[in-house]
Amino acid sequence: RYAESLSGFIENLKSKLIGAQILHNDETGVNINGTLHWIHTAGNSEYTYLFPHKKRGSKASDEMGILPQYKGVSIHDFWKPYEKYDCTHAYCNAHILRELIFASENHKQAWAADMIDLLLEIKDKVDRSLTHHLGEGEASFFLEAYNRLITQAYAANPPPERTGKRGRPRKGKVLALIYRMDLYKHDILRFMNEGNVPFTNNLAERDLRMIKVRQKISGTFKNIDRASDFCSIRSYISTAQKQGKDILEALANVVKLSSELTLGSL
Repeated sequence: RYAESLSGFIENLKSKLIGAQILHNDETGVNINGTLHWIHTAGNSEYTYLFPHKKRGSKASDEMGILPQYKGVSIHDFWKPYEKYDCTHAYCNAHILRELIFASENHKQAWAADMIDLLLEIKDKVDRSLTHHLGEGEASFFLEAYNRLITQAYAANPPPERTGKRGRPRKGKVLALIYRMDLYKHDILRFMNEGNVPFTNNLAERDLRMIKVRQKISGTFKNIDRASDFCSIRSYISTAQKQGKDILEALANVVKLSSELTLGSL
């Protein structure tokens, strides 16, 4: 079977991703024999690795075997388990923008509309920069503007008063967003200061898209082994596509080279 011939390729692939400067991480739910499981992805512009697991959190990432050893920049959303890993973090601004739009349109938060404009202005400056990042002076200017908007946000949304002796009062979605944007400001704005860090985590979402398409067409996986086989084959095909290889030729190499197949065989 194709998947059985890819074990050497997968180990080589994981090694490449562990040593990469940039890593996009995400996960999506799948139905495996009637039970919710998760497909996790780790990838970048050159490689894709997909991994199925019954858990969504750090137990799955630990068994996936990349993030525990990774020391580069991991780009992801605010799913808490990613934060435990000892690497540099950058947050997906597409998620941030969606939350800001919700705060602006549904909660009439003026600061949120201004923050959207600010983030998109910074992105435009970065996109037009030859170095793909901002100089120190310009970055400081935008950080100050960011901080002013956070101050305005706190002023418009004071923390709820404690009504009892026990427990903390719930912040609500808007105040929770403000806290996150304040606490993780440098990771949110990392794309502004480091030329290789993208604005969003859209690459990871694209890498998971075929999983969602497969679910719509074929429905559930029969068992975790079938899901694992699909993920191995999809990891191979996606990596070949990213490297500009002919897919039919790449698949032929799986049969021809079998256990000798590595990344260099693409």
